[in-house]
Amino acid sequence: MPQQQNQDDFLTRSDLASNIRGIERLLSTGVFDANVLREFREPSFVSIIIKANDLLQKLHSLGERVTFNDDIPEGDVTDLVNNMRNAACHFSSPENLLDEENNIKFVFNMVYGKSNAVQIGPDIVVQTDYEDDVAVFYGKHRLYLKRHLIRLVNDAKEKARARYPNDHLFR
Repeated sequence: MPQQQNQDDFLTRSDLASNIRGIERLLSTGVFDANVLREFREPSFVSIIIKANDLLQKLHSLGERVTFNDDIPEGDVTDLVNNMRNAACHFSSPENLLDEENNIKFVFNMVYGKSNAVQIGPDIVVQTDYEDDVAVFYGKHRLYLKRHLIRLVNDAKEKARARYPNDHLFR
């Protein structure tokens, strides 16, 4: 049994490191900044959100959940990423609905800077609050690239380093 445990631990550590590296590599491409790369934004984001969800779910299963909830109306960042992953991977997911009553979907929309991007009646407003950030929306879910995504990667790295202090994968 100890050999299996070591193998499972190695696979988990490898997955954590791979997810962190993959997210950082995709963010460093400039795909979300360069207009010439516009067509690659959605597939890049979907890859990032899948990796981020796997990363956060593995940390949660290790008792190391990432729990910040700044600018997240319900739950924490782990919940937000999971909801967005479900929306991105399942087109018929109710997570894509902006307005359930009128069956209005809002699927992969990016807003740069502070903005009231969409308003449907008096109650449904899609907005961003920061001039210096980019927000991605799936349904009612909003994820900021700097305030959420980069922060969750940094928090995950800290948790991995603390859990595996001698592991070269997290240096």
